Amino acid sequence: MEVPAAGRVFDVKLISKFDGSSQPVVEWLEKLELVCKLCGVADIGSVLPLRLSAGAFAVCQQLSDEDRRDVKKVKEALLAAFALDRFIAYLRRLATFAGGISDGFLCSTFVAGFTEHVQDVLREGVRMDDLTIGQLLARARAVMAHESAVCERDKDLAAEVQASGRGVAVRNQAVRCCACGGANHFARECPTRNGTMMSA
Repeated sequence: MEVPAAGRVFDVKLISKFDGSSQPVVEWLEKLELVCKLCGVADIGSVLPLRLSAGAFAVCQQLSDEDRRDVKKVKEALLAAFALDRFIAYLRRLATFAGGISDGFLCSTFVAGFTEHVQDVLREGVRMDDLTIGQLLARARAVMAHESAVCERDKDLAAEVQASGRGVAVRNQAVRCCACGGANHFARECPTRNGTMMSA
């Protein structure tokens, strides 16, 4: 039996509170939408601020009144503030397995994995000690995107040079038989070898 949405009783405590550190923000937002959908709540914007606390509530409070009413804007603000990059989360997980490594050491180890040119670009301009792991990752991605574009351009240029030089090399180079040392045939097609096999 369908009960009109206005007559439904909805327990807000079905949705866990989100403070920004208790669970991943993407997972929490999906649970919020699922519970609201199952309970027939059409306006998620009226429920969302009620379940925010601590840092997450502070992020919501920093939005303008108009943006606070827009669920999409609130979600974007929460995602921008609390969504960890999967790569950073993986690095931190590895660090906890190693007994808890500081962010500074993690940054240094991260940068050491790049080529010398990329390491130099990452280290110049800004002190690495002042960057968080997230900022360093964003900087590394920007450098690598630029490097891949330059490498792609250089690779195309090198391919053109190789293609123009390849025709000359093929004309001058002859295929040699390993059985008789003759030119332009392989051992399995060697006339001297086939002649001895046929006479036997």
